[in-house]
Amino acid sequence: MIPADSPNAIAKNLLLKDLVKRAMPLPIPVLNPANVAKANPRYILFNSIILLMFNITKILISALIIFIASEIGKRDSLLGAIIVSLPMISLITISWIYFETKDIDKIIAFSHGVFAMIMPSLSFFITLPFFLKKINFIPSMFLSISIMIVLYFVLSILYKKIGVDI
Repeated sequence: MIPADSPNAIAKNLLLKDLVKRAMPLPIPVLNPANVAKANPRYILFNSIILLMFNITKILISALIIFIASEIGKRDSLLGAIIVSLPMISLITISWIYFETKDIDKIIAFSHGVFAMIMPSLSFFITLPFFLKKINFIPSMFLSISIMIVLYFVLSILYKKIGVDI
C-alpha cells in the first residue's frame, strides 16, 4: 500500500481529481422522434440494445414469478392462492414504472386506478367457482371474464357520473 503523502499517492490523487473534474456525461440520447433524427447512429444502437435488454429482463422476471406461483399452486392450493392474492402484479408494475420513469405522480395515479377497479376484478373469483359447478371450464372462464369486463365498464361509467377521475 502506498502511503498517502508519498509522491506516487499525491500524483494518483491529482490525476483522479483531474479526471473527475473533466468527466462529462455520455451523450446517449433519449429515443424520441426529435432526438433520433440528429443522434449518432451508434448511440441509438447502444440505447436500443440497453432498452431491449431491460425489456427482456422485465419479461423474464415477470414470467418467473408467474411460473413459481403456478407451480406452488399445483402442489398446495392454499399457499398458491396466498401468493397470487398478494398484489404481486401491481408491485412489479409499480416497480417497473418507477425504474423507467421515476414519476411518482404516475405511480399514485396507477395505485388509485388499481384500487378503484378492485371490485370488478373480485367478481371473477366469485362467479368462476359458481359456473364451474354447473358447466365446463372454458365456458365458465368466458362467462366470468365477460361479467368482470361488463362490471369494469359499468363502474368506470359510474365513476365518471359521480365525478371521480381515474
